[in-house]
Amino acid sequence: MVDAARLADELRAEQEHAQTQEKMRKGLELSVKELQTRLEEFEATAHKTAEKPFSKLEARIRDLETQLDDEARRHADAQKNLRKCERRIKELSFQSEEDKKNHERMQDLVDKLHRDQDLQAPDRGGRGDRRPQPGQVSESSARARNS
Repeated sequence: MVDAARLADELRAEQEHAQTQEKMRKGLELSVKELQTRLEEFEATAHKTAEKPFSKLEARIRDLETQLDDEARRHADAQKNLRKCERRIKELSFQSEEDKKNHERMQDLVDKLHRDQDLQAPDRGGRGDRRPQPGQVSESSARARNS
């Protein structure tokens, strides 16, 4: 039960992390679009005035492309991690089910053994349990030792 709760917490944390990453990705995409729009405006101004150097704009483009590539890699890593966690959850869920089935089988065997012992026990006639307790010596075993 503790493992299931822990796994549920881990899944929830991974899902929240994936959602956060998705929000960040969307925010960065919006930023990239805004920056691309600004870049296009800057390029138009640069062409009109022909005084601004193109190298600054090209560096900015390279920087944005690098940021976009980095974010794409982080997103791919997050997706890969999410799939890995989902696969692990499935494995643990299956193992949990198997453990539960094994526990039920073992409990059934224990119950059956108890029933069989109750059926095989001689009628005690209300005298209580005549089996010796651990550490006690029964009369018959004491007689056997003395002879």
